[in-house]
Amino acid sequence: MKRNLNLLLASIFIISSCTQVENQTSNDSKEELSESPEEISSSTNEENLSTVEESSTHDTVEESMSSLIDDSVESNEESIDSSLEDSSEESESSIKSTEETKPSVVRETKDMSYYLGKDGDVYRMNINTDDGTFPQNKNDYIQGSISITDQSKEEVLLPSSTMGIKLRGNSTLEGKKKPFKIKFDKKQSLFGLKKAKKWVLLANYFDKTNVRNYLAYLMGRKMTNLSFQPSSIFVDVYFNDQYYGLFLLTEQMEAKEGRVEVEDIKNSDGIDSFFFEADARAADELRGLEDKAWFRVGNYVMAPKYPDPDDYVEAQGNLESEDEAVRTKAQEFITQFEKDTQWLKAFTTSALDAVHTHTAYDKYIDVESFIDYYLIEEFFKNVDVGSTSQYYYIDQSEENPVIHAGPVWDFDISSGVTGNPNPYYTYINTQLFVRERDQFTKYLFRDASFSERVRIRYNQLREEVFLGVFDDLANIKEILSVAQERNLNRWPLTYYVKEAWIEQYAYGDDYCALPDLNAHYDHLENFLRERLALLDDVYGW
Repeated sequence: MKRNLNLLLASIFIISSCTQVENQTSNDSKEELSESPEEISSSTNEENLSTVEESSTHDTVEESMSSLIDDSVESNEESIDSSLEDSSEESESSIKSTEETKPSVVRETKDMSYYLGKDGDVYRMNINTDDGTFPQNKNDYIQGSISITDQSKEEVLLPSSTMGIKLRGNSTLEGKKKPFKIKFDKKQSLFGLKKAKKWVLLANYFDKTNVRNYLAYLMGRKMTNLSFQPSSIFVDVYFNDQYYGLFLLTEQMEAKEGRVEVEDIKNSDGIDSFFFEADARAADELRGLEDKAWFRVGNYVMAPKYPDPDDYVEAQGNLESEDEAVRTKAQEFITQFEKDTQWLKAFTTSALDAVHTHTAYDKYIDVESFIDYYLIEEFFKNVDVGSTSQYYYIDQSEENPVIHAGPVWDFDISSGVTGNPNPYYTYINTQLFVRERDQFTKYLFRDASFSERVRIRYNQLREEVFLGVFDDLANIKEILSVAQERNLNRWPLTYYVKEAWIEQYAYGDDYCALPDLNAHYDHLENFLRERLALLDDVYGW
């Protein structure tokens, strides 16, 4: 009865808010998001399942990230519940009620059970390099071929296909088990996903369960106010006929058809659409290119992923070409890129200002996607928030383009992996870390109407999506039982390698004390149940 009464009261609150802003919002409603994620038909013949999902490797900012975390979260902020209960002033925000929001995205949410061979085991990805060597860095591709088969090699999903392979990642690159980026010579459809050249193999080396990214990406695909979300398919990798380990196959985070679909879309002023990231590393990696290839907004370093800064750097080099046509083309690209960057900086700055002042911020951000994005990041307590791997996009084909949050990415040291109080004191001691750490949500939650919308959305998702994570965990434990045993034989549980920053500075003592895989599973489940209880206390009815 109490839950039903609270639902009724919440509805009255929303309808009342809607009435107050009706005149303002009636002429400003934005065109609904029309991106349609790829669907995998249940009738697809297994022989046609030939594409591998690319996943993102985890990129934790090292010493700089630690200081950023402590510097950016104020120790004496309002209490957790204060912004939810604050009714001192009516919000000036003109955000629409949940009854007025655009239709949600409908996407395929098949779990790992769909991607098993006839023998009930994961498929194997057979990688062979032409010269028999192993990739040495994340700059140079080694040429070779890939096929995907069942464990017996009798069932072939992908015939041998030529490609290049290199290492990928930042902090994850320091682990013994290396993550990879694949680039096929021709677009390939792996496991029935949209054809593409680039795919990612995530090693998940620092996550001893191997499943944090899998659970987060699967949850992201259930969050219907988020658009494209990465797939997550486990495969055994064999490198030059030698077993190398269990990996998570997923899409490359890029602006392409079937992924973040904003490529080659401009507005009437010739400004591109954008796929961009909060990425603290860009300031070092693109040193000297501030406000050209990256920019600062508040305490974030923002860097475009599309248009691609690597193309900008290449174009600068081409200005020295002896070919006049090459120089001309390079200069045109540079001019356009810098114009795009200035537009994006101005727009995101205006968006943050509107959020800080609670002034019509729905004209700059897609509120529904920010809510869904926040909830999944907070549930898993993603340590990367505020430093790296936070993605956004702007689609200039919309009548009123806004910043959309997502896709979610990079959860391998979330959910109880990070626990060293020296560099991560604030992370460990801030319960609602994402809410305080993210410079958008930190101020959005000071708007009572936004806080109430988060509460409503959480309760809409709690039974099916949040509780569903525990069913997904139990399911994947059973599915991967044999594959995990192979992986443990290849990569026994270890917690310290001298050159790995995460192992030296991120691991908590309780994490390092876990003796086996089952203990790690229990540790993860207990952590997520504690997070669920926290969200219930703060946002439950």
